[in-house]
This record gives sequence, structure tokens and C-alpha cells, in this order.
Amino acid sequence: MKRYRRLGNRPPGSADTVSNATILERPIANFLAHQASRNLSPYTLRNQSTFASLTPFCAAKGLDPDLEALTTDFFRRYQGGLLAEPLPVPRHGQTERQAGTVAARIRQLRAFCRWLEEEGRIARPVRFNLPKGPACDIATLTDAQVAAIFRSRHLAGDSTPAKRNRALISLLLDSGLRLAEIAGGGYWPSR
Repeated sequence: MKRYRRLGNRPPGSADTVSNATILERPIANFLAHQASRNLSPYTLRNQSTFASLTPFCAAKGLDPDLEALTTDFFRRYQGGLLAEPLPVPRHGQTERQAGTVAARIRQLRAFCRWLEEEGRIARPVRFNLPKGPACDIATLTDAQVAAIFRSRHLAGDSTPAKRNRALISLLLDSGLRLAEIAGGGYWPSR
């Protein structure tokens, strides 16, 4: 049996009327603190908009779900709602949500559900699939473009900065790492 609490149905002054906070706010805050303690990339940590969109979804449905109500069906309805709901402000001239954006939010929610399970806060695992996005070709640099990069004045020569720059550019090109991942890597001692 799903346990939802209808928003606004509590009598004024009732014992559980502490604030306008939802039941999920504390577990979400604990999860985000857990994520921050894991020293994840700032990009991963900034995806808190996932939870900001979950609250209006629940409010629009008149729901304030407790942790046991977070089921596969609940998240499928949320995913469908995200795909169907237009963006409040157009991005790149479009108001339709991209499947990749919805998939990123669903990935964050899957991590949240796994964390709830690991912490023993939910009894049953919650499983749901990511939406499939359109296949896209990733543009890669041609050999001529790579050669032009390595001929630049910042990479040519035998100076220490040029050697460092060549090493960094080679690492970026060969590994696919983002600049922030390399810049935040710090010192890696050799073994």
C-alpha cells in the first residue's frame, strides 16, 4: 500500500504541522551531504536541480510521499511527467526537455534510491530505467587539427611549460577527461 500524505489536508495547529517542509527534505539533504563528503566533482554536486523539480511534481499531484512510497511506479510517473512537461523558460529556443536531461535527473534519483537502500531507510530496492535518447555522433578532431594544436607556440619547443602543456593536451585528447577533472586532480605521486 502506497503511503502518500495529501498536502494541505492537515488541520491547522495539528501535531505534525511543523513547517511547510516536505517529508523528503531531510533524507534529500542527508543524501546531498553524503555526496559532498565523497569528494565528487563539482559538476556532479551541482545536479541538485533534480530534487528541486521533484518537489513541484509532488505538489502538482498533491502528494507528499514518505520513503516507503518511493517505488518504481512513482519514479516512472515522475519520469513521464518530466518528459511531458515543457520547460518553464526556453533553452536554445526549445521548450521541450531533452531525453539526456531527463536521464541525468533519473540517474541522480537512482543514486538517491541506492543510498536509501544502503542506509536501510527503505525496505525494497527501487529500480527504474533511464529514458533512451537519440543517438548522436560526437565530433572528433581530424589529424590535421591535432597537428595544428601541437604546432602552437604554447606546445612547441623543449621548454618545461611546453612539455607540460603537451602532456596535458595529450591526456585530454587520449582519455576524454574534462579540463576540470585534470585541473582538480592535484599531485599524483609515482609508485
